[in-house]
Amino acid sequence: MRAWSVYDNLNEMNFERRGTPLDVLGIGQKILIEKWLIETKVKNYTINDDYTIDVKENIDLYMIGSYEFPKYIKFNSIDGYFICDVCGLTSLIGCPNYVKGIFRCRENRLTSLDDCPKHVGSFDCGENGLSSLIGCPTYVEYNFYCDCNALTSLKGCPQTINGVFSCCFNDLISLEGCPTLVGGDFLCQGNKKKFTEKYVRSLCNVKGKIEL
Repeated sequence: MRAWSVYDNLNEMNFERRGTPLDVLGIGQKILIEKWLIETKVKNYTINDDYTIDVKENIDLYMIGSYEFPKYIKFNSIDGYFICDVCGLTSLIGCPNYVKGIFRCRENRLTSLDDCPKHVGSFDCGENGLSSLIGCPTYVEYNFYCDCNALTSLKGCPQTINGVFSCCFNDLISLEGCPTLVGGDFLCQGNKKKFTEKYVRSLCNVKGKIEL
């Protein structure tokens, strides 16, 4: 008598509009995730039950050469830093929810911060095409850099930055929406309007230097 196989039950199931048996079980998706992680040299990872990915070390995807992450890739928590500079990214779909170190996505093609991490150690979205900070992290422990974009407003910015805050070289004519507390330096030179130190301090308690 032929031994029972898991595929006997799979063949009896109705997979119409649900994909192949392997896809239904999630086996195919996990294989795709693992293959991509190996190709991008991501190590020390855990694939969770919902197929999000936790990583207990740094991730450096600098110049990976992709316009977006594959649809089956969604990072969750990163214990180190997460670098995705110069990748040609047009969106941050697939990026982590939490990054213990710095999250850096400089020199991409981003026009929106939708789907970026919500909690980070430091945040750097410089040298993109951003006109708004709506969607940026709600909690930044240390530094925040949004320089060299096309920002016309700082609304959406976290209100407490314990380190450096830089909004240099944008199209700002007002600093309304900026953090109310900056523990390090406040850098805002190179905007459409040259701001005064008195104006900056009227909006923000800056513990470090103000560079205009």
